[in-house]
Amino acid sequence: MNKVVWKPEDALFSRTRLYDFMKRHHINGYQELYRKSVDDLEWYWDALLKDLDIKWYHPYRQVMDTTEGIAWTKWFIGGKTNLSLNTVDKRRDSSKTALIWEGDDGHVKKLSYADLYREANKAANALEQEGIG
Repeated sequence: MNKVVWKPEDALFSRTRLYDFMKRHHINGYQELYRKSVDDLEWYWDALLKDLDIKWYHPYRQVMDTTEGIAWTKWFIGGKTNLSLNTVDKRRDSSKTALIWEGDDGHVKKLSYADLYREANKAANALEQEGIG
């Protein structure tokens, strides 16, 4: 492993999701986390996705399949999800800012998660009416 170029202070690190993940799984430091993530890929990716609360339309039945070699790994066999489900849809009732757009003229427009959800669904419905998707 390469030399560490920056390490957060303990007070800062103890407020991170990574710290919470390590505590939940009884991992005592970065080296141990690194080793576990390399030595037990299936455990690591399964635990990480659960910790991040990744949603699935259909849950995977197997984390990975390396029968054709590690370079051709097939991931999350049988599972079906998408980015929108785990970002916009998850927060569709939130008034928090999802996007900030700033034009060349300095004009700023903000879109909440609720607004983004509504606009994304309009676009998806328009595409579907045209036979796309």
